[in-house]
Amino acid sequence: METNIIEGNKLIAEFDGWEHIETPHNKGKGYWNKITSGYAQWDLSAMKYRSSWGWLYPVIRKIAKIMLEDDFKGHLDIALKHWRPICGSLEAVMDINEVFPKVVQFIQWYNSLTPSK
Repeated sequence: METNIIEGNKLIAEFDGWEHIETPHNKGKGYWNKITSGYAQWDLSAMKYRSSWGWLYPVIRKIAKIMLEDDFKGHLDIALKHWRPICGSLEAVMDINEVFPKVVQFIQWYNSLTPSK
């Protein structure tokens, strides 16, 4: 699988609430857990943000919610610069391969504004 898809999956997964859990004594690669949903994945390549609207659409909804937050309004002009390509991709072709990289770009920009955990 392409490295940029794996990196995109990682970025989106963290934004979407997934957490990487190390295996005891660092044996193995660990796994990804989404506590709020009870889901777990062994590998980032198993995440389907690039191929399933069922995976990607909730992330797009989360981005839309962020755009409406009061404390985010100071960044609205810049945020719209990143949001419009997502909407344009959705309206124009509904091609998940077009939307996925735009979501990754938005999250990269959003993460640059927020302090790391």
